Amino acid sequence: MLTQVTRLNETVGSPARTPSAAVQAVRKALAAGDMAASRGDWPIAQLYWLNAITRSPGELEPLRHYVQAVLNRGDATNTDLDRLNSTLELASYQVDPDDLPRLLEWMNQVETRRTQLNEREREDEEIDISETEDLLVHLMSIEMTPATDLKESERVSRVVDELTETRRILDEAGRDNLADECRMLQHRWERYGRVLSTCRFIDECLTKLETLDPTSQTAVVVVQAAENALTGFWGEPLHDLPRDLQARVLGSPDGAIGYAQRIQDQVETISAARSQPILARIKEIAARTTPDDLPKWQDHIEQRQADLREINNLLVQISSRPLMEAAQKEQETVAQQIQEYRQKQFDAYQQWAVNCLAAAFNDWNANKKKYWNMLVDNNVHQIDESLLSPPVARLYQDIAGKVLGKLSAGLFVKYHIVTSKPNMKQKLEKF
Repeated sequence: MLTQVTRLNETVGSPARTPSAAVQAVRKALAAGDMAASRGDWPIAQLYWLNAITRSPGELEPLRHYVQAVLNRGDATNTDLDRLNSTLELASYQVDPDDLPRLLEWMNQVETRRTQLNEREREDEEIDISETEDLLVHLMSIEMTPATDLKESERVSRVVDELTETRRILDEAGRDNLADECRMLQHRWERYGRVLSTCRFIDECLTKLETLDPTSQTAVVVVQAAENALTGFWGEPLHDLPRDLQARVLGSPDGAIGYAQRIQDQVETISAARSQPILARIKEIAARTTPDDLPKWQDHIEQRQADLREINNLLVQISSRPLMEAAQKEQETVAQQIQEYRQKQFDAYQQWAVNCLAAAFNDWNANKKKYWNMLVDNNVHQIDESLLSPPVARLYQDIAGKVLGKLSAGLFVKYHIVTSKPNMKQKLEKF
């Protein structure tokens, strides 16, 4: 064939010739085409004949040669007839008007041959309908299996292809009932194939996870891929698939674990492995203690508040539910300790207020100071009533009320002006 292509290229690429040389080139191309056809090299033969036609536009002889070659060919296909018809249609713009009737005659012969070819193909298909029915019966008897390996998927693809072709033949033969039955069976096998494909992908992910470090990012990516693949089962009715395959996907009462639970177990394993170091860090922070020599309870509170903020920042990194619960207990322990420090701070404020009031009361009993000094010298004016417990508040109203009641109108107003100044009241954070 390579030699024939080379000769064709030489013929096409030859320089312009005199009229006699052009005629010789056309004859040469026609002869080469006949020789190729005699050897059974039909594509090369057609190229030679078309080359001869192109070299002699408007001439009938090369066209006649091509028409007879195609029509005399017993196994000419619709593709061959289409190419011949296109060549004749193009030639109709180039031949002499007197030659058009001959050209139309050839075109009619091509259409007649096409009609005969199509009728023969339909007859052949009608003959095969009985075989197609037998094939459908055979396809209906094929069983689906719970296997999810590549070999099973390839088998499913072959069955679907056979069902598709069978349905096409039945449709064209007008066997609507059988075609509908074939269509339903085809849809069932297609659904089975989709489910198998999803199962195989999830199985590959679960197998891969067995070899991976659960703390690695690769393990996270693989388990997320398996989780996303579960959507492949959405909308797929599984009731008419093999029972073992249903159990593989959904689980079963007899103990089979479905994909969703198996994937969730892997998610929890990975989450626990990645969260364990974080929980250990949280426990370490929660176990911290504040120095005993700190001067104020506020110092204890601020240190533990900083620890609590650190724990809160770590909590959001824990993805395991059981470990999250354990971490939250450590968080509650620190929060409770802060609350205990706040209570001690509050108690210290009450004790300070009681001491101030007791000193003022002693001065009242001794009656050696002016009323103004009884209040100011003993820091009663710095007591913030809003921070007092009910018992201490009543004590404040009793003692401070007695002293304030003895002040002159001018000093009474001055006292309230002084106590209303910003930062005059003692704050809880000072204790």
